[in-house]
Parts: sequence; C-alpha cells; structure tokens
Amino acid sequence: MASSASGFCALAAALVRVFKSTANVSMLARLGSGSACRSAFGGFVVWHKGVKPDGSDSVATQFADENHWPEMQVLCAVLQGEKKDTPSTTGMQRSLRTSPLMPERIATTVPERMRVVSEAIKARDFSTFAEIAMRESDDLQEICATSQPRIQYATEESYAMMRLVKAYNAKKGRPTLAYTFDAGANCFLFVLKRNLPEAVAVLMQHFPTPRGRLCFNDAALLQEIERAVAPSDCRDLVDCPKGPFVMLLQSPVGAGVRYLAGVGVPHSRAWGVGAPRGESKGQKGMAGRRNRYA
Repeated sequence: MASSASGFCALAAALVRVFKSTANVSMLARLGSGSACRSAFGGFVVWHKGVKPDGSDSVATQFADENHWPEMQVLCAVLQGEKKDTPSTTGMQRSLRTSPLMPERIATTVPERMRVVSEAIKARDFSTFAEIAMRESDDLQEICATSQPRIQYATEESYAMMRLVKAYNAKKGRPTLAYTFDAGANCFLFVLKRNLPEAVAVLMQHFPTPRGRLCFNDAALLQEIERAVAPSDCRDLVDCPKGPFVMLLQSPVGAGVRYLAGVGVPHSRAWGVGAPRGESKGQKGMAGRRNRYA
C-alpha cells in the first residue's frame, strides 16, 4: 500500500548510498512524495511542517522506535484496487484552498491532537490512541465533503467498516479496534495483538473473505485466527454489503530503511493462508502513519 511513499523513500535511500551523500533521506524522499518522508524511519514518526520558505525543514523524525509497542498490530482491509478519481496531492491542495474546516484544524485541532496522541503512544494507551485515530479519520471525510468541488474517497464498503468498528467497540465496552482512512477507500485498522484473532473473526463474519486472501506477517497469528470464532453477539453488528475483501494484510509496527547486502527478503516475511509455506510476500510497516491532511 502507499507505493509512492515506500517507492520514493527507497529511491532516496538508494541515491544517498550510491552517491555517498550526506543528504537527509527524509527530506530527499519528500521531494518525490510527502508521505515518503515518514518511511525513512521505523516505529512512530512525526512529520514536521517546518518554517523555512524552501521547505527543507519539513521532514520526519522518529518519535518512538518499532520496539516501543510490540503489542500494536496493523491490518489493512483492501476494499478496492481501482485508481482513485482524485489523486491525494490534488485533493489535499483543493481542500486547503476551499474547505472551511481547514483553518481551525491547522491552527488548533492538529497541535492539540498531536500532543494527546504523543502521550498516548508513550504510555501505550490504546483507548486514547484509538479515539484520536478515528477522530482524525472522520475529520478527513468531513474535510473532503466540504471541499469544492466535493471529494469522495470513501465507498459504501468504507462506511460499512466504520460502522462495524464502532458497533464492535460498543459491544466490547471499550475501544478494541480502531480504523483510519487516508485519501482512499481502503481501511487501516489498529488492534492489540491479544485482541487480533477475535477482531479478525468479527471482520470475516461481516466481510466473508477466502482464507487465501489473508496475508500475514506472523504465521503463528494465522494459526490463532484459524481457530478464532466471532462471539455470538458480534456476528450481525451492522447491515453491510457482505462482500469479501480484496485482501487482508497484517503487519507489526514496521522498521525504517534497511540496506540489503544481497538478494533476498528483508527482515520479515508475510504468510498467506493457503499459500505454500515459505512463499514470501513483500511487507511494509504500516503503523505510525498520519494522513496528508494532518
């Protein structure tokens, strides 16, 4: 997912290595794609807006490394594979110019939420983290809706995922699963590792997906999911299309740039149910993301 982020960061890192440059990889990657500046680091990162006219200080820095919160897991429910009508950069620029929600967001909302979520990450406070993530995601949809012309990234399936997560959390009595959407229809989900098998069982109950479409970083988790069953009171939480995911991906909080000495697969593998054991699929750490509208 987010091929421009991973691709431009990989290109920037390769150029720095080949030319023995002292350039900041995050800054160089940002010239290709804003999101790419965050991919230079693992764990949780902060993308600074910067103050210099040339933008050279608009870079990312690591806030907490990938080992800080090992319980945190990320799922990506791929809901559609088609190219979106409005590219994210175009949408961001349009919203900045035309949405009446942007001035207050820039001036007060984002700084305050950054303060709160930073403390939540430090304390490994999932409930607060989840609430902020979902508020941010909901705000993105509102900003798109109030832009002129209106921008539509979310689909019927996207909104069904939002309703499902909220209904599941209500049944559990606490935030157990959190959604976030960037400029697209696909749903990213945060969940603690101990809650992941049941959460996936609930997702599969509402979006029945062939097991071969699950692509997980952790083979042991897949075995747990094979045994997991959705609780009886969580099997029909929302009215939704009941269509399958194109794919369901799982990842821990990812590492940053790594240079490989030779050919092969990086530090981790992803196992697909039904795929030959040992068949690897490329994995990209997906946690600690912030959408471009932040």
